[in-house]
Amino acid sequence: MTAAAPLAFDADPLRTYDSLELSALVFGRFSGIATDAAIEVCSLPPSQKLTPHVAYATSMHECVRLMREAKGIPRSTGCYLIANQIKPEVAARYPVNRWQRADAGRAADHEVEKVRLVYVDCDAQRIKGISSTDAEKRAAYDLSKRVEDFLISRLGDDHALGRGDSGNGYSIFVALEPFSPSKETGERIERFLKTLAVKFDAPGAKIDTTVFNPARLCPAFGTLKTKGSDTTDRPHRDTFFSCRPTIRRVPLEVLA
Repeated sequence: MTAAAPLAFDADPLRTYDSLELSALVFGRFSGIATDAAIEVCSLPPSQKLTPHVAYATSMHECVRLMREAKGIPRSTGCYLIANQIKPEVAARYPVNRWQRADAGRAADHEVEKVRLVYVDCDAQRIKGISSTDAEKRAAYDLSKRVEDFLISRLGDDHALGRGDSGNGYSIFVALEPFSPSKETGERIERFLKTLAVKFDAPGAKIDTTVFNPARLCPAFGTLKTKGSDTTDRPHRDTFFSCRPTIRRVPLEVLA
């Protein structure tokens, strides 16, 4: 197992960070995203029949700027990104550091260079395309807490774990020692997610067992989720990410 240095930002230590920038930078540090890495950011429309918007950021700071701009994209339901390391040449698909329709597609699994985390997505069960109620979101939290407690018992502490509030549910991330993806590693992560689902799924909340592939999108933490109408019972909510200041990266094998 390897440990990363404590969280640090290459900026004035007296500067005040807003919640979007703080969540984005903490998640970038947890995921092991280099300051000059190519990062795919995506804005998803309400239907798979519509073309999403995509951008390739050339740094975390550009990624934060693009995340702020995503709220102005028409019909967006939320901003997402690929946390795993994509091949740098993928960014040549579009002009970098700007939003555009993804007419030429998005990064595919075989275009991911390194896997850096496992994503355990705890979904509130609800009708597709709408925000969750507080009660539905609470069921997802309770599920994520059971998963977290189990992983802490396996790993000894929570320094390899990150906690995500996706606006409508919750997620637990495991920081991994980076490795090149293969069919076998994908199958290992899929089995791990299915094992957690069998063990912890309960009425009202389920673990998404389909998020094992390397190019899977996860929330761009710090941005707003806007699924369905913004109502009192089903409000649009901000996303948020947190983790320990010192991160320990673990080999994938410890999750088998």
